[in-house]
Amino acid sequence: ILIAPSSLSYVLGRLETKAFITKTKQKSDNRSYLVALTEKGKSMFSDIYEEHRIRMRNKLNVLSHADEMALRTLLKKLGKQ
Repeated sequence: ILIAPSSLSYVLGRLETKAFITKTKQKSDNRSYLVALTEKGKSMFSDIYEEHRIRMRNKLNVLSHADEMALRTLLKKLGKQ
């Protein structure tokens, strides 16, 4: 998640207030929560993801197949850091 740890509680609180997620306190560790998407959250994510997928596909269309595969390989390498 690209959210600073110091902002995570605030962001999760906002998502919970808007009924996009539920937070359940873990019995084994009172400092941690199990966070899950609600049906409303799943629906919103599905809509947003599809828009994002279309935009990204349009951006990547300028690349050849070989360039796109090279980009994918580099992004995976960066993601492992």
